[in-house]
Amino acid sequence: MLDINALHKVRASGNRVVSQCPACHVIGKDRSSNHLVYYVDSEAFSCIAHPNDSAHLSEIFSIVGIKKEFTAQDKAERKALSEKLAQERRAKEFEKLQAQRITQALEDSLASRLAPYLSDSWRVDFLDSSPMNFDSPSDIRHDFIKSLFHADQVIWMGESRHESGSPRHKANFKTCKEWLKLPRLPQLIAPGTFTAGVQSKASENVLTKPFLIIECDELVGFKPESLNDRERNKQLSHALIRYVENELGLTLRAAIETGGKSIHAWFDRPSDEAVNALLAMADGLRIDKGPIDQGHYPLRAHGCQYKATNNHSQILFLNPITQ
Repeated sequence: MLDINALHKVRASGNRVVSQCPACHVIGKDRSSNHLVYYVDSEAFSCIAHPNDSAHLSEIFSIVGIKKEFTAQDKAERKALSEKLAQERRAKEFEKLQAQRITQALEDSLASRLAPYLSDSWRVDFLDSSPMNFDSPSDIRHDFIKSLFHADQVIWMGESRHESGSPRHKANFKTCKEWLKLPRLPQLIAPGTFTAGVQSKASENVLTKPFLIIECDELVGFKPESLNDRERNKQLSHALIRYVENELGLTLRAAIETGGKSIHAWFDRPSDEAVNALLAMADGLRIDKGPIDQGHYPLRAHGCQYKATNNHSQILFLNPITQ
């Protein structure tokens, strides 16, 4: 048995404990503090750097091992702790299995869910149903932020996702009204609004998250590499967006074809409960979890070049909030 209180930089997950190996530490090793693995219920331990070295294991025990004789009460308490940890581990395994079953059930029914919304003319369908027309391509980025943000809301825009975190990056945070005065706008935009005066688009600086973003990079079930696979992935993405509109009742504000393999769909953000429910369903619907509810996540505006294909992003649908 090891004395967990004598270990350094301990990380515990249920029955499993990872920490710095004391035997490695005395010779200046294990700077990452992850060599020692200790299982509380079985009292088994090992060093990943010396897995079969009995002398090394003996040295670990000599430094942090508990050598006292156990009373009957000690043994009963240890048995109770072992059973409790085993029960918690089984509960976590059951929850994981249950989540996998739900995800699989959603995936199995995904094709039938999307079938009513499949369209070979999905691009035209988006454009025809868009409340706003795009008669002047040079003004689309201006039209986009003017339609979705209020004049005094602070927005992050940039030419790259890395334009954040330094004093010079304060220039990337402007009110919608200030951005609209510029003749040309950057090619990336975050969907959230920010606190005035910040220089970083870190999540803690996000003031509001007006939108929920849906993107599906692998809706076909794998990473689409060929032109046909990318086109199929976008066709399925259009169907999923329509499914979310009609079956989940969310309001679509914008749809931007990225120039690659996916579509960025901007929806009005629903309640926290609805967002959490969608996150729980995301794996089964093959929705990318990253951008769903992240106000600081950088997204492509209209005309942004997708380096992998040299194509440019294109706005297909815009439903204004503001006039």
